[in-house]
Amino acid sequence: MTKDRIACVTVPNFPIAICLRVDQPLQDKPVALVEVDSGSPRISDSSPILAVSDIAANTGVTCSMTVAQAKSYCPDLVVKVRDTKREKAASAKLRDLLFTASPLIEETDPGCFFLDASGLNWLYKNENKLALKLVSLITPLRLPVQVGIANNKFVAKAAAQTSPIDSFTVVPAKTEPRFLNSLTIDYLPFSDDTREKLLALGLKTIGQVAAFPSNEMTARFGQEGAVISRLSRGDDTNFFLPEMAHVKISARVSLFEPLQSTQAIIAHVEKTLTKLLEKLNRTDRGCREVDIKLHLETNGQMRTSAAHNTWQKSEQSLHLALKQVVGTPHKFIGRLVNQLNSYRLPAGVMDITITIPEVLPLVSSQMELMRASGSFGQMGTSAAHKFSDNARINSELRQVRLMFPAIHNAVIPDNNFGFYPVDQKNKSSKADKTGDACCQYSLNPIAGLRLVSPAQKASVVTGRKKLRQLRLNNHTKPIIGQNGPWELSGEWWKYGFDRLYYEVQTTDHQFYLLYFDRQASDWYVQGVFD
Repeated sequence: MTKDRIACVTVPNFPIAICLRVDQPLQDKPVALVEVDSGSPRISDSSPILAVSDIAANTGVTCSMTVAQAKSYCPDLVVKVRDTKREKAASAKLRDLLFTASPLIEETDPGCFFLDASGLNWLYKNENKLALKLVSLITPLRLPVQVGIANNKFVAKAAAQTSPIDSFTVVPAKTEPRFLNSLTIDYLPFSDDTREKLLALGLKTIGQVAAFPSNEMTARFGQEGAVISRLSRGDDTNFFLPEMAHVKISARVSLFEPLQSTQAIIAHVEKTLTKLLEKLNRTDRGCREVDIKLHLETNGQMRTSAAHNTWQKSEQSLHLALKQVVGTPHKFIGRLVNQLNSYRLPAGVMDITITIPEVLPLVSSQMELMRASGSFGQMGTSAAHKFSDNARINSELRQVRLMFPAIHNAVIPDNNFGFYPVDQKNKSSKADKTGDACCQYSLNPIAGLRLVSPAQKASVVTGRKKLRQLRLNNHTKPIIGQNGPWELSGEWWKYGFDRLYYEVQTTDHQFYLLYFDRQASDWYVQGVFD
């Protein structure tokens, strides 16, 4: 499987699907869902419709109607109260099932999940097998499911939505524009007003939008036009922000012949652990502990010796623990070498099971080091020697340069960032010489910041001069720490911006760079710290 692949699993019309699964007799009837206040649980004629079944939609009922208006279109309409508790329970069940297929999952909307589909060739023969697996996980729940796999979230979701019920669509890499060309513009995220304007221009398909000059789209529709122009060409910059599974990540190596030497065991452990950590590294995560279980030949002759530690069981477990989170296997292998050298194998090793009990985020300096030094597999071949080469590791560490951001005068922050080394002693003097204003609006180093371009709109709950909650992609995350605000304004003669920047930490151990646009009175996510 190719790198950087995303799978989208969606249950279409999720609230209706949950309602119909519970109440089977309503399968062949027009159904609509409403929400009511806890104080007055009765459904009134003025209650707004939140979701409608396909049968109800075919009669002309839409989500913008009230109950009275909907029944004027469909007198036989069955109106039910939306059961949010049951939906949350079903969503949690779906998430747990999908964690068995991939350890990295992001839920953006109710019933819509994105999974990391890269590097799973050791579990699935190809992406079609993975897609079939995902479909087979959901169908036993008596829920409709659609699956799509592509290079980014937008194309993967479009592929899922165009798939037949209980089926899938795989979009090969570099074929995204060809796949999107014939789709209608309804798959693009825009407002109703923008949709009407696009139709007035004669742009009915995504391919026609892609052929429209991007600068013209931006001039006509502003930031929204820039986004849909980019998406129409299959270029999605939205970050994949998964929550980590609360399950162990493991892999098992079955051997054709028993291993008798320590060097052979180390080589197999290194290869398998590297694959596991490479997968985690794609989301800038690593681990601090590794459990290794060696399964021995059962018919091997067990010997005892007072002079040596000898394994008397059919399997032996080793626990490798470090003080800090790492994203490469080097230090783990060094610990493994030390442990294996203190034992004598009474029998050959037939199977090896490697387990990562907890996945943790890496710090920015570790990410920068791994990018500077290349991929995992390019750092040597001898496991017993390369992990003790402290001079080489120290040399690589000296190449890491952490940078602080600086905003250039007369440039919107979203479009241009300047960088100054952390160890630069006289930043102000250099800023004066170059005409740039050094604005350190973040305490974290820029090496770990993934910029969101354009900035993503969000909701923030505030209270007593503190930020309490961040709502992003239909997820509410309590804020447990914040730095700021840093004030940033300028370009009054052109576009003009006036912002307050904050650096916040949420309960899921994510760090975000937010800003409040004082002109628009809206909150935005500028970037994510890993």
